[in-house]
Amino acid sequence: MLEIVDATGLPALTDETITSRERLLESLEAVRERGTRSMTRSTKRSFVPSLRS
Repeated sequence: MLEIVDATGLPALTDETITSRERLLESLEAVRERGTRSMTRSTKRSFVPSLRS
């Protein structure tokens, strides 16, 4: 992922877009620390692909 970020940059698409590599890494670390504990049950289901065919 960082190779892509370094090659293409992080162009701003909105006022809230993360545009620096450092801010991206900080944000990813915060998500890692927080995990899914704040997600609702229905939200978790939408992020987990179905194993049924």
